Amino acid sequence: REQIQKGEHRLAVRALFLASLAHLGERGLIRVARFKSNRDYGRELDLKAHSQAELRTAFGENVGLFERTWYGLHQIGAEAIDHFIRNYEHITRAPSAPGQTHA
Repeated sequence: REQIQKGEHRLAVRALFLASLAHLGERGLIRVARFKSNRDYGRELDLKAHSQAELRTAFGENVGLFERTWYGLHQIGAEAIDHFIRNYEHITRAPSAPGQTHA
């Protein structure tokens, strides 16, 4: 959010995206690894959170926004940032994978 206030939307999207990966990893919904692609994470999330369609949709939308912004160097406006943040908040409220607990 600090990066958003500075006008660094690209860095803000990257930070929020990485935070969402870390959160999903802590919840046992994905296993974070350097060699994995965003598509790998999406497939893993589909398997472990198959009954959580809204979570999978929010993650998929954020992957698309992140990739267009970070790799495609597209400018992201305030409306897209707000949408990304709403998805991020939904992702961070996601329950753990079955059989997983968190502190």
